[in-house]
Amino acid sequence: MRLALCRLCTHADRLADTGNPVLYGLFNRLVASRFPTALDRCSIAVEIETDPTEGGIEVPMALRLIDEDGRMLTEWRAMFLAGPAWAGTSRTFLHLTLPWDDKMVFERPGAYRIDVVTELEPGEETVLGGEVLFVVGLN
Repeated sequence: MRLALCRLCTHADRLADTGNPVLYGLFNRLVASRFPTALDRCSIAVEIETDPTEGGIEVPMALRLIDEDGRMLTEWRAMFLAGPAWAGTSRTFLHLTLPWDDKMVFERPGAYRIDVVTELEPGEETVLGGEVLFVVGLN
């Protein structure tokens, strides 16, 4: 299981006719006039690649917002269902609307990580990767 894509964007969706992912307005910087600040409504797009041996498995998955001190500020959890084994190596596209809760607040400027975490074995978490959001203040 590998993270193939993790990007913040203004909007993420799928094309109606093909189901192919579409991302609009990619970004990695939030400019704030004052603190604390929060994201305007946006999306995070995640694509996870799985091997045939992982086909059809269901595993806990989380997206976590982490500050520069390594503290988890908030977390979104769900079950991830890998594509079917007969499909061979496959990619599963997910998109989530941000902010997902009222704890997604940035108290100060800094580099904030959004980690994609899975738990293939109970109690053994793996960080697949993620995205960094740079929060800066106007000077």
